[in-house]
Amino acid sequence: MTVATINRHLGYQHELCPTADGWIFVLGAGGIEGWDSDVRPPPDHMTLATAEELAGLDFDIFLAQTVPDWNWAQEHVTDKPVVCLEHCTPLILSPYEAHPNTNLLVVANNLMAQMWVSHNDLEPVVIVNGVTQDEYPEWCGGNERVLTLRNAHKQRGEYTGYELWSKVAEAFPVDLYGFDNEGWQNSRDWVKTKALFQTYEVYLDCTICNQPGFALLEAMATGMPIVCRTVGEYPITVEHGVSGFSFSGDDLGNVYPYLFCLLRDDKLRQRFSEAVRERAARLFSGERFRREWRQVFERAVGK
Repeated sequence: MTVATINRHLGYQHELCPTADGWIFVLGAGGIEGWDSDVRPPPDHMTLATAEELAGLDFDIFLAQTVPDWNWAQEHVTDKPVVCLEHCTPLILSPYEAHPNTNLLVVANNLMAQMWVSHNDLEPVVIVNGVTQDEYPEWCGGNERVLTLRNAHKQRGEYTGYELWSKVAEAFPVDLYGFDNEGWQNSRDWVKTKALFQTYEVYLDCTICNQPGFALLEAMATGMPIVCRTVGEYPITVEHGVSGFSFSGDDLGNVYPYLFCLLRDDKLRQRFSEAVRERAARLFSGERFRREWRQVFERAVGK
């Protein structure tokens, strides 16, 4: 069973690769330049292909991760099943009525699943993100600053919580790492990125999202003390006051006390670190993530 996808979300590529016998990255479609090995080493048994080359390659499923992927697949992948992530659908109703080869939808939480069923009788599969904890060295701290890592741009500030993060940065020693964003520190080197998770004292996540992103889960897997925003009905990323601090909304008063507390309390950081690492292994494991995706791919090809 071979899965083809456009090179976009590194977390999906890296974690899902073992679920298929082969994995093909389609390069140059939808504005994507190609695989950047400096960000994260390419997984094993991976084939790189251009959009033009894909037609001559043998694969079983196409995974659409964003709207351009989905649109590209409708034109170029007409005889294969297409599996979609929820955020790649431009409209609620028309895409699935117009393109029957899109036969499975993967969503982030039960609330999203209920919405899709109520609108067009789909039965989406709920899969929460997961990461392989063994790949991350255990947190030790030492850099008395707050870390945020986002693969997103300032123009997506409402989604990434960039404005809230900027306000926090005026009062706290916060460093924001990202990919090719003006004014942000670069985080393209995978080894150095893991060292950031290991050495910063606190991880701050201001993202508005339907489920925890891979950067946040990587921080959890490392055991970083975390302050994060809660949105939606996905499994609460951290247990407030037990494995981290959580806040809602845009009120800075909801963020400041937690950062002050964590930066000043060594014992609390250590307690949160141990609790969040255990929580990541239990609820957000890469093994569970890959198993559930394998089941989706098997359903797509009728196994």
